[in-house]
Amino acid sequence: MNSQTVSKRILIIHNPAAGRGMETRLGAVERILKAGNCAVTLLASVSPSHLTLFFRDFEAGDWDVIAIAGGDGTFMEAINVLAHVSPVLALIATGTANVVALDLGLVVEAETLADIILSGRTKQFCAARVNNRLFAFTAGVGFD
Repeated sequence: MNSQTVSKRILIIHNPAAGRGMETRLGAVERILKAGNCAVTLLASVSPSHLTLFFRDFEAGDWDVIAIAGGDGTFMEAINVLAHVSPVLALIATGTANVVALDLGLVVEAETLADIILSGRTKQFCAARVNNRLFAFTAGVGFD
């Protein structure tokens, strides 16, 4: 591959408040992707409305992959905002619990995560909807 050729355009949406000390995983994945000739753009998610505004004019071809770096809350926020375009999503677990990432087998080393993104390996998951909100792992009613 020519060193000037971009292999993938990747947007990484990250939650700076997610997890404790997990930003090193995000930094490592970003460095590996850039070394793999990917064009990487970081977007800090400060609120659900911030993402809604950002993706208002989103076109399906803007990025090859959208990576969500955060925990379960960041992932839920992202799938609700992005459901209308169904992009390829990557999950970089930097949250405290990372239930979705654990279920998908994605709580792994940065090198493995970057390899999954670079190689284009995907898994399909089904989201459910309650009260017009998507969720991917659990819903609670009343005291839970």
